[in-house]
Amino acid sequence: VGSTTDTATGTITDNDNAPVVTIEDASITEGGNLSFAVTLSNPSATDITVTLGFTNGTTTNGDYTTTPVVVTFLAGATTATATVATTEDAIAESTETFTVGITSSTGTVGSTTDTATGTITDNDNAPTVTIGDATIAEGGNLSFPVSLSNPSRSEERRVGKECTAECRS
Repeated sequence: VGSTTDTATGTITDNDNAPVVTIEDASITEGGNLSFAVTLSNPSATDITVTLGFTNGTTTNGDYTTTPVVVTFLAGATTATATVATTEDAIAESTETFTVGITSSTGTVGSTTDTATGTITDNDNAPTVTIGDATIAEGGNLSFPVSLSNPSRSEERRVGKECTAECRS
């Protein structure tokens, strides 16, 4: 045998696809925290971070915390949770929704186009309408006081008619 000091380089080509990021829908009663499951389709050898942003559907900015959420996947991890606080209020409203999407990422990732829906269920009773009595001298216009027991996000409408000479007789 001759010289044994020769060296060679072996190269391993990674044939795994970059992980695809997905976000699952979440729902909660107002005042609670929405927990969105965020997953990678396969593990990464390096850390990955994704920033989640929000777009109102039927919600308004006061219904939940709109600050972007950063989710970090440590090398080898495939699951994480993004938590979004919702606001407890006393306003009767319908179930509301918003969209969660990925606004930026670091590390090697595949598709980041997935979105999810956050659903906030209202826990307030519909308001009770109270109509008070009214008295007026003959020939005048009656004005009845009307009130709601609690606020409502729904539009209130005036119902009734003006009293004319025909209804006074």
